[in-house]
Parts: sequence; C-alpha cells; structure tokens
Amino acid sequence: MRGLIYGILLCLAATALHAQTTIVRTPASLHPLPLVYTGKTPVIFLPDSKPTQPYIATHIVEVSADISVETNELISKLQERGMAEGVDGILLYSLGQKVIGPAGGIATLNGVGIKYKDSVNYLDNIIRQRVVTTYDADEKPGPSVILNYNWRGSFQNAIDAEGHDFMVDSILPFDAHLLLLLKPEMYAYQFGYDKQLQRIKADKTTAQDLNIQWVPSSYSKGKFVVRINDGYNTESRFELELMNEQKTVAGAIVTYRNEPFLYSYFEYDSKGRIVAEKWYKVKGSKKRLWLSFDNRFHSNDPAQWPAK
Repeated sequence: MRGLIYGILLCLAATALHAQTTIVRTPASLHPLPLVYTGKTPVIFLPDSKPTQPYIATHIVEVSADISVETNELISKLQERGMAEGVDGILLYSLGQKVIGPAGGIATLNGVGIKYKDSVNYLDNIIRQRVVTTYDADEKPGPSVILNYNWRGSFQNAIDAEGHDFMVDSILPFDAHLLLLLKPEMYAYQFGYDKQLQRIKADKTTAQDLNIQWVPSSYSKGKFVVRINDGYNTESRFELELMNEQKTVAGAIVTYRNEPFLYSYFEYDSKGRIVAEKWYKVKGSKKRLWLSFDNRFHSNDPAQWPAK
C-alpha cells in the first residue's frame, strides 16, 4: 500500500506545472522543511561517515523485507524510498537487523534522511500569503482579506474569523490555483475542534461541517466536478475547467447547472509563479470583477524560514 502511495506521488510530481511545486508527503518529521521529488537517488552514508557539506536532518527513512533479502538489496530499497520522499542522502543507523519469529523473519534497514542546505532552492515557489481584495457591483475596491499558508501549502488562517469563513465558503471551492498546488482531489476538508480548517484524506469517514471535493473528470483532462456538502446531506455541484494556453494554465471557468458562474485568470512572473489572480462573477450576460489576489511566496533564505 505504501509503495502505491509513493507511486502516486511520483506521478503528481512529474505532472507539476511550471513553478507549481508538488510537495512530497513524508512521515513524521524531525524538521518541518517541506520536501519535493527531485528524481535523484540519495547518497547512502555508512554509520561511521557523514556528509562534508551542511545539511538538515528531515525524517526517518526505513524499509523492511523478507529475512532472506541481502543487505545490498535492502540498501537499494532504502534509496528508492528516500528518492520518493525527496531526500538528498540517508545516514544509516546500522547495516540492518534481522528478526526471527514464529512465522519466519524480517530484515529491516533504516536511517535519517537529510537535505543539503544548498539544494533547498524551491521554497520560493511555495505560496506564503494571499491578499484578497473584494470589489463592489461597480468594480470599486472594497475590504481586503489576508490568507496565510504554511510551508506545505496548506491554508492556515485568515486575519480574522470573518475572513476565515469567507475563504471557506466563497474561495476554497473554486480555487483553481489551490487545485494546481495541492492536487486536492486526494483530500477533503473539515473544521477541527478549534474551528480551524483541516485537510483530510477524501476516503476518510468522519463527522464534518463542510466537505469539499474536486473529482477529476474521467472524460476530459483539466475538468473537475466540485462537490460541496454542508453536513446536512445538502450537496451543491459545480464544474471547474482549467483554461490552457500553450501548456500554461491561464485560469479556470466554473459552471453551475451548465451556466457560467465564475471566471478566474492568472498572471505569471518570470519564474513561472502565479503572482496575481482576478476572479469575475457571472450573472446573466454580465461579467464583473469580484476578487483580485496578490500572491506572496516563501523564501529560500534560511534566515526568513518560519520558526520550527
């Protein structure tokens, strides 16, 4: 099962668009630094050796196999796991353990995954904050909402409770930018006990106040069915379709009951990041500016990293 999950992650990483960074989902971490799939085989360091360049210990990497498996094969499996989890190297604890039990035995190998500090050059592609400006019926700017995101691209909070609710109800279901960043068809959303929005696996059953899912169309690439359930068996269904121009996603169109409901347009910078967005509400034959986004990103400079 775990191998299947990593296979999915590799596919997602390979299909990431331009600077949109696909963050690898790793086990419990020793350091909160997000990791990305690079396709590089990690270097193995034996128990009595260490890297000569500065590094960060990220998390424990481990594999197990039948007791008959040779140590060299275990090392290859550990490198495959480390590659899938985005590490540059693995510091071995030992050369493996073999445990014999009533039903046979297993061989295990584990170590500490590391990331070289000078290879952390992708954080400036991960969104940090979005300043959302609202517009009235005459397209005059009104109040702004500030939305914050953590290192892993997950929505953390808004500047106030009203802004948080606005994010959940009016932005999140139709957020094509988020769709590109997080591949959220794999996840659903719920409120925790602290009333903060949490992202959970879509196949997990739990009581939730609001469940939002993006279901990819099996007939057309770039199309999604957006399902919104309010917890009272009341479901709204929208369709979201990405608009592509020369292999770049220019924005998205959202429809409701086969009628246009919302258009969003993206503006990219020279690094290929979506730095600005404009969302237009559609009513009848009229389209008016409803929201604009100013997107800000994390930094590769360790001095500007969030506190651990």
